Amino acid sequence: MQYSKILLCMTVLVCLAFQTCAQSDPLGGSASGTMGSSGDYLSPPTGQKYPTDWLEGGYVRSSDRSIVDPGIAGMLQWLDAPVPSFPWYSSDLTFYKQAVPDTMFSPFREYYTTTGTPVVGGIISNPTKFDITQKAPSSVYYGAGVGLPYSQYAAIVPSKTNDLWIQGATNWTQYVVSPVGTWLQLIAYAPVAGPAGFYETIQTDTTGSKYSTYQFNQGYNTMNFNADQVGRHMLYFVVNSQPSNVVVVDVFAQAPAVSTKPVRTAAPETHPLGPYTVSFNMNTDMSYQVKTQDPAIYPFVTIYPLVITTDNTTGASISITQYNNLTPSILGVNEEIAALRMALRGINVTAPEEMVIDNMNGFLLSGMPFAGMGNASPDFMVYQAQYWLDSKDCECGPVSVGTVLVNIASTYPQDVTEGLLSSIHVAAGQMPPTQTQDQNVLITPSSNNVPEETFGFVEGRVYDQKNGVGVASAEITVDYNPTRIMTDALGNYRVMVLPAQHSIGAQSSNYSVIPSSVMVYRNQTTKLDLKAVSR
Repeated sequence: MQYSKILLCMTVLVCLAFQTCAQSDPLGGSASGTMGSSGDYLSPPTGQKYPTDWLEGGYVRSSDRSIVDPGIAGMLQWLDAPVPSFPWYSSDLTFYKQAVPDTMFSPFREYYTTTGTPVVGGIISNPTKFDITQKAPSSVYYGAGVGLPYSQYAAIVPSKTNDLWIQGATNWTQYVVSPVGTWLQLIAYAPVAGPAGFYETIQTDTTGSKYSTYQFNQGYNTMNFNADQVGRHMLYFVVNSQPSNVVVVDVFAQAPAVSTKPVRTAAPETHPLGPYTVSFNMNTDMSYQVKTQDPAIYPFVTIYPLVITTDNTTGASISITQYNNLTPSILGVNEEIAALRMALRGINVTAPEEMVIDNMNGFLLSGMPFAGMGNASPDFMVYQAQYWLDSKDCECGPVSVGTVLVNIASTYPQDVTEGLLSSIHVAAGQMPPTQTQDQNVLITPSSNNVPEETFGFVEGRVYDQKNGVGVASAEITVDYNPTRIMTDALGNYRVMVLPAQHSIGAQSSNYSVIPSSVMVYRNQTTKLDLKAVSR
């Protein structure tokens, strides 16, 4: 029965992930291990029109569970406990000697500090009484990543067992990754007071052990532990011949912070991307190429992809997903979706970070492939960021909605990726129109000499909704941007736009015009009349 439940849970997770990928990420695909092999986002296989983007996905902590179905929330809680996979039990243990970036420690930052009570001739500081009523944790996380609210844990776990935890600012855990030289606060529960044996096993390319005795109080005890040696530290204690659980601390040297390079003075480069323009500055001396690809048009969404490449393992992608209708734009939900994708694609994202991108709220995920996934180097990092271009509060309830989601994925070094994110700007609009006449009504021209049949048309009439009289000399707007296209004397207009969902409106000094949303198809004309209200 237990295994059936686990199987059912994983099936639901996979279904949710693939459903989401199908609806909002047609560029997604399976991890291939290296970019440049068949099926990756840089070199799509023959017959595959749109490239696979295996850079997406990763671990992320949700900010709000109140809007999630309770059953799904229970599964998502499992994702909230990051448990990196290090090859401690493989034949090659040289990895532990390598310094790791700060992003590896970010998910565990609440569990360690840079100062602590000195430990003299022992493993931990002398235990002192801990008042659980004054500082109970919000949740507890087991070594396998399973989390429980503390109230639920206290209700179901017997009070007669010895328990050991690592205390964080708000939660307790049984697993932590920390920099060497930091301090961790341990919490031990003992049903009875008395002498305790405290044990530490240290694994590197060899294994060593330590043992010390301490006097434990009945109930909860607190003490410091200094992570003063690189390696895997396994800690537990014994009181009254009863052992506690083991807590694990993986300790690594921290790589030096990437030095800040002078900001390049070159002006940002700009590229048209469907009905949008994308500008950014890579801030790098690395050579690269930028390619835009045909949009992927689906019944409810259109995706505009742009790819930046240096070589088969170094590149980035910018994709603009335009939904035909208002869609929930809750960043926490987007982050959970990214977490599911990461699990499916073999990328262990360990550093969620809220950040402002293009003057909008967004998030950045950083991570690396799981051990044994592909041939990536140990310092190979993957970055993914998302933000909504037009998110706004919805009158329908305590949610936000939007229509344009921007996704940036990168395997460039951290400083180059940060330069891309700090400089990116996406603007909606059209290329400047010309004064071409079509039946006495102005239309927009094609951009970059794109054949006219690549576009679609919207035509109709702007009229006074009270008397039906056409509104002359009203300027047509597309996605709330003026086009310099004016209605004729009868209120007629015709505008040429790229195939996508657009909001068509008009501006007039004497009228207020109600915009309407319309789907425009390639080389087809869509009829749309606009109602105007006299000011």
